[in-house]
Amino acid sequence: MAHFVRLCQHQYALGKREPPVKLSHVFCHILMRPPWEKIIDIVYNTEYHIRVFDCLLRGGNWGETMPDYTETTADVPPPRPPRPPKLHQQPPQDQNTENNNPSQDPLEEAEWYWGEISREEVNEKLKDTPDGTFLVRNATTWSRDGDYTLTLRKGGSNKLIKIYHKNGKYGFVEPLKFSSVQELVAHYRQHTLGQYNKTLDVTLKYPLSKHQQAEDADLNANLDEVCKRLVEINREYLKKTLKYDKLYDGHSRTTQELQLKHQALDAFSETITVFEDQITLHDKFKQQAQPHELQKLEENYKLLADRLQEIKRSKEQLEEDLRYQTEENRRLIEEMNSLKPEIKREYKLREQYIKYLIDKNVNKDYIDEKLLGETERRISQGTPDEEEPYYVGAPVMNNDLPSIAHYNESTWYIDCDRYTAENLLQNKPDGTFLIRPSSKMNSYALSLNANGRTGHCVIEHKATGFGFAEPFFIHQTLLDLVLHYRETSLHEHNPELDVTLVHPVKAPQPGSSYTYMQ
Repeated sequence: MAHFVRLCQHQYALGKREPPVKLSHVFCHILMRPPWEKIIDIVYNTEYHIRVFDCLLRGGNWGETMPDYTETTADVPPPRPPRPPKLHQQPPQDQNTENNNPSQDPLEEAEWYWGEISREEVNEKLKDTPDGTFLVRNATTWSRDGDYTLTLRKGGSNKLIKIYHKNGKYGFVEPLKFSSVQELVAHYRQHTLGQYNKTLDVTLKYPLSKHQQAEDADLNANLDEVCKRLVEINREYLKKTLKYDKLYDGHSRTTQELQLKHQALDAFSETITVFEDQITLHDKFKQQAQPHELQKLEENYKLLADRLQEIKRSKEQLEEDLRYQTEENRRLIEEMNSLKPEIKREYKLREQYIKYLIDKNVNKDYIDEKLLGETERRISQGTPDEEEPYYVGAPVMNNDLPSIAHYNESTWYIDCDRYTAENLLQNKPDGTFLIRPSSKMNSYALSLNANGRTGHCVIEHKATGFGFAEPFFIHQTLLDLVLHYRETSLHEHNPELDVTLVHPVKAPQPGSSYTYMQ
């Protein structure tokens, strides 16, 4: 590092006063290269490697003095153009000039430009958004005026890409070819970023608008319209959930096949080693054999060589299959990761509409059976995508509806241990349940009667909510989870639990039989 500092001193003495950006880009991977089995991580960690290298170079005690690149002398090139003013400082515009080219509009007017905003705020705003969602903000790491950061949603996570500025041009890497950030964004809205990075095979599809309010139900619409919208949202949620399940099944099968083929590949390698050892030994015997033994040895040698070539061809074919299936498995994982935020968003929006209708005194049974239940049946029966979403009549109102026991947490949340829970559930019908504290940190336990016996499931609490397993940590409260599984079978988590949360243990037990999902 001391040598790098001396290089910077030399460049600075020659009048080159720009920060050592290229030095960081070139040598960061050499100093922080991951092991070969994880070499692909370089693609995802480039920006972090650059930052670490720059921090070491500027902040480390290497026995040399790092030049001060913030100085301004007569030899320093003209400063970069200043960033646009804050959003409340609108620059004067010529009212007589009509400009229909968005790439020529001032940057602060672009809906996707957020100016000064922290990375944490960006992560929160892009949470649960689909792949292709993006915004641009002012860069914060060793930045100078004119540097920006593009944050792009890809594969269910945020990708940070530095936008550099030099000599009036902008871009991700040199040579910088765009005249403005607006021109760069306009280009990559039409062309994939795979031109810049092969792993970013996506366009800038969805600008996260600073003017856009948070997505919300149209609560000013009449109830009939709200019900129709709820059916559409529920239909999309079910379709995406079904698609995710199919992808997960394919991923599980492919993973198992890959494990078996890796084992077969190891066996091939061992077999080839054995045959090669045999051929080497055969060559040694040929040198020491009597003349009358040579013909037999030659025949045996040919059989060994032919068999070895056949095994090598089989191994090559297996390696080709492995490469194809590995790529297919990677594609399945990417699709699953991109679906997760969409499923969460559709679920939250659906619950918002349901709550609104219940607050408006719409019959809960009508919502469950006519709006949601019928859609679920049609989806399970393979309703074509182009068919209109199912909807029936106007909402049923009933001002005399009895209160639903599930909304009263005291009927199902019991502060007890496993033994007490089993005693409380004894001789109760299937579907009777309670939730209690779990011995596992930051978790709860669901105790439930199913198939004539009591079972227990751990409810984990993650940053995104409560749930049993990925990607279902989406319930903001235990009440949300109970209301969801009051209508949805637990079969998706455990095939032996084809039952819903029908009867809270402390609620009056009905005389009717329990409910199973069909």
